[in-house]
Amino acid sequence: MTEPKSATDPQTSRAGPLGVGQRISYGAGDLGFVLLWQGAALFLLYFYTDILHLSPWTAGAIYLAGMVWDAVSDPLIAIWAERRVNRTGRYGPMIVWSAVPIGLSYILMFSIPTHAGLVIAVWALASHLVFRTAFTYAAMPYSALPARMTRDSDERTSLSALRVVFAAIAGLAVAVATPLLVQAAAESGESAGYRFAAIATGASAAAVLLLSSAGLRESPAGAVAMPASNYLGDLGDLWSGMWRNAPPAASARTDAPGDSQLRPVHPEHALLPQPRPRAAGSDPASPRQSCDRDDLHGSLVDDAGGPHL
Repeated sequence: MTEPKSATDPQTSRAGPLGVGQRISYGAGDLGFVLLWQGAALFLLYFYTDILHLSPWTAGAIYLAGMVWDAVSDPLIAIWAERRVNRTGRYGPMIVWSAVPIGLSYILMFSIPTHAGLVIAVWALASHLVFRTAFTYAAMPYSALPARMTRDSDERTSLSALRVVFAAIAGLAVAVATPLLVQAAAESGESAGYRFAAIATGASAAAVLLLSSAGLRESPAGAVAMPASNYLGDLGDLWSGMWRNAPPAASARTDAPGDSQLRPVHPEHALLPQPRPRAAGSDPASPRQSCDRDDLHGSLVDDAGGPHL
């Protein structure tokens, strides 16, 4: 007699097809993310240089530091999120917890401290890193959600398509709305206008993420066994796997007699005919013992005189 499978077995506890509300809830999540990310991408450098009066070098260094921090924090948070979902079975709560911090950190990036000089640069750097950390904390689980919501590849494709649609709407909305909001508060100064726009954008994005998370339904597969390795072990596996999975170089086997080595071939030359090997004792200068221009040209032209595609 076979042992019955438990109710939380991932092979038997599959949810039904995703409804329209589920699809829209997931796609709308990217509306919140892109409102913030695109808003920072479009207006933050201008705010640093023209409102905070930071030098272009300082503003660029802050952005560079943020990107370097992303390279460090992304794998750390991704591994932590994966280990947590192995215990709880859900990604959604992570998005809920980070929705408000993301919105607040976006507002802080467009706020000016009362001090001046070096304090402003430190404030800009700190708020920038806090924003990127909070964003990663929610974006990593969000990107992994389709695998938890459905096992159907067509449904996952539809989720990705809706995500792209909402992202395009958000990018256009923040690009148009931010200058209008800045102008609406122009009487209080441009800095106040950007702060007002940041408050509106941050609050809207946080609300969208909260509503999106409330409408999500993850697969009831339950928690799975924790991996044998610890957190640092998972991080080491990720690092070693990154080096093991480097793109392989294109290669081709040589035709020379007795030569079984693989030699690299440039991708542009991979489809070109390889030179014919010279016969033993033949004249190396003989034009018919190697691939000449006529052979090369003829091999690239078909019987009708057109190039091979």
